[in-house]
Amino acid sequence: MSKIDPCHAYRHSETRFYEELRTERNEAFSCLYLQTYELCLPYALSKGSDQEEAEDLLQECLAIFVEKLRNGDYLFQEGDKITTYLYRVYINQ
Repeated sequence: MSKIDPCHAYRHSETRFYEELRTERNEAFSCLYLQTYELCLPYALSKGSDQEEAEDLLQECLAIFVEKLRNGDYLFQEGDKITTYLYRVYINQ
């Protein structure tokens, strides 16, 4: 049985990814978590955090992003990558 890729639908359209995050589609959030986990955790681990601390920080950053997404403080611009924004939030925490 093959593993389902939650990011498959968003690989070619960051705009679609953003729109589906705004409408709180579960698949979009699964993809967001997977992508940011793969991007952010190695950074935190290389800076001396343990796995639990790195994952806790990721959860905090995702919560910040979701709040900004819901209240309109995060505005997507064509050409941007949502994961890059989250990575910046992560490293600034």
